[in-house]
Amino acid sequence: MGAVKRLLKHPLCKTVAFHRATKCFVRTVSPGNTRKRCRGLLDTLGKAFRVTEHTAGDCARCKWLGRRSPTDSVRAAAFARASKRRQRQGHVVPVAGHTAMTTPAVCLGATGLEHGHIVDTDICRHVQSGRPVRDPCSRRLLEYVRTVLGWLPVAAQVPVYSPALGVATAIDLVCTDAATRTKLYVVEVKSTRQRAASRAMLDACYRTSAGVAGGGKRTTDPWVRQLAMSQYMQHQLQLWAMAHVVQQEMGIAIDQAVVLRTTRNHGVHVYPLDAQLPLHADGLVARFTAIGRKRG
Repeated sequence: MGAVKRLLKHPLCKTVAFHRATKCFVRTVSPGNTRKRCRGLLDTLGKAFRVTEHTAGDCARCKWLGRRSPTDSVRAAAFARASKRRQRQGHVVPVAGHTAMTTPAVCLGATGLEHGHIVDTDICRHVQSGRPVRDPCSRRLLEYVRTVLGWLPVAAQVPVYSPALGVATAIDLVCTDAATRTKLYVVEVKSTRQRAASRAMLDACYRTSAGVAGGGKRTTDPWVRQLAMSQYMQHQLQLWAMAHVVQQEMGIAIDQAVVLRTTRNHGVHVYPLDAQLPLHADGLVARFTAIGRKRG
């Protein structure tokens, strides 16, 4: 586990942490060991790759991304009450060779954002202390990692800071191979409560573009300036930023970086790091640093 230990003990991990009271990342700066707030990756991505040119059919896409009708708030409140009731009545599902996981029959959380937070918290607590998980999506993803991929989860929600990008984030899941324990796998965990008739339909919706994210005047890379933004691309940019910090700034080789997206009725989808992103790393870094100059 040489690469994993180097990652977890690296200064760019040890000197940054998520401050729960202020809900932001802070890093320790020498001399004096003073604490300084850091820009979060998601906040920076939202500004650096804001959609400026909408494509045909973007209204339907925007609606799917989260615009809710007035009746949705009523449904969300009812779903929240039912989720708490199902959580209290959860049943134990044993997993071979691992701590038993307590899971209800359906996903928890009144909204997709709340559900994603529950899944992240579930996985983090289970990996760090062996606590039972509460959500079926958490159980499904952990079982997939261990039984299908043959990976061993080592750490979760590992904070990292990138001086080059000027942002801080957390790696959702750090894994190694169960056989030799010498590999390093970086995982970005995503979940969706959306249902679809087939895996292909769910994947097509995931990759549907909401429009073009203008690259800004400082970005000369034409591919970055005309980047078609979708949920898939947003998650890939998150994964690329994590991989860039670990490989380029820490000097630690990653054997594989993937997005694992768990769904309600079609299992777990695996999306390796998009091959185009490392080829346009200079343009992406320029876009991140441009946002930093605007804010600084």
